[in-house]
Amino acid sequence: QPVGNIFDGDDTTYARINRGTNTATNATFKWEPTGGYAGVTKIRIKYDYCTSYRINGGAWANVNNNGGYQEIFNGASFTLNTLEIRRTDASASDFGIFVYAIEINDTLVSNIDNNGFHLDFSDNSSDAALGTDSSGNSNTWTVNNLTAENPTTLPGVAFDGNGDYLSIADSSDFTLGTNDFTMEGYFYASAYNNYARPFGQATEGGSSTNNAIGCFFDVSGNGNTLYVRYGTDPSGDKETDIVVNNFNGGKNNWFHLAIVRDGADLKIFKNGTLLHTENIGASYSIYDSSANFNIGASSNPGEYWTGYISNVRFVNGTALYTSNFTLPTTPLS
Repeated sequence: QPVGNIFDGDDTTYARINRGTNTATNATFKWEPTGGYAGVTKIRIKYDYCTSYRINGGAWANVNNNGGYQEIFNGASFTLNTLEIRRTDASASDFGIFVYAIEINDTLVSNIDNNGFHLDFSDNSSDAALGTDSSGNSNTWTVNNLTAENPTTLPGVAFDGNGDYLSIADSSDFTLGTNDFTMEGYFYASAYNNYARPFGQATEGGSSTNNAIGCFFDVSGNGNTLYVRYGTDPSGDKETDIVVNNFNGGKNNWFHLAIVRDGADLKIFKNGTLLHTENIGASYSIYDSSANFNIGASSNPGEYWTGYISNVRFVNGTALYTSNFTLPTTPLS
């Protein structure tokens, strides 16, 4: 879990973790800093309703359940790979835990290399709620003609293929350069009309302008071929399309799509399986587009999505997936 998507640098806000009403299961917060956090000599945590912690999978140790800061490590330098904080005294009516802040070597850990957004579409009460970014980065979206739906098992938003989309203006959060990044979401297609666009910051047409990264499906009718488009020219007037012929999205079913830059490689995953790796070079800088980042349409906008979309997340600075992975079974955070 990239910590930049949990904390916003303000230790009066928090990540709350609920484990439901199953009192036999511990509620556990687990932080896994990408690549490990080297040179750690001191760790403090600020929390509430927590009972124990462990570091790098070691033995569980008790914490004081007092809602303040507690120093849990002070010693020789090491690399932190995992930090887990849990609650074991919950009941069916009192089952949340709160993690307010993590300090490493007296520095508050927040927004490490991560900018972006997360839209989970779980609040259906208004357009403003549908467009609310829950990542802590305050990227609020403009909602265009959308209706919240629950078509199968996921909270989703219905896109009718005729002018429905979410849009946000360009910002520095979307400046990729040579950064690692992750774009992902769950998608459900009722039809693939006119090069259907799941999400991205990319325009339509060949040799078009202002492309950073985006994707669209062939008009074959069944989502068999996915095109991933990224800007390749310093002046922004060209693009390269990666063609994934075996994507096979299908109709009337959910699939998870993730586009990841991992160093020199762009990787495309479907349902946790790596389908394609494209080596673009570690020094290649993706064009800094000024276009809107749209969900359910191109940046023009056009080439609209028909179906449903849920749990879209964009993380600038981290390759969350580098090889085959198990699909998330709870809403992304």
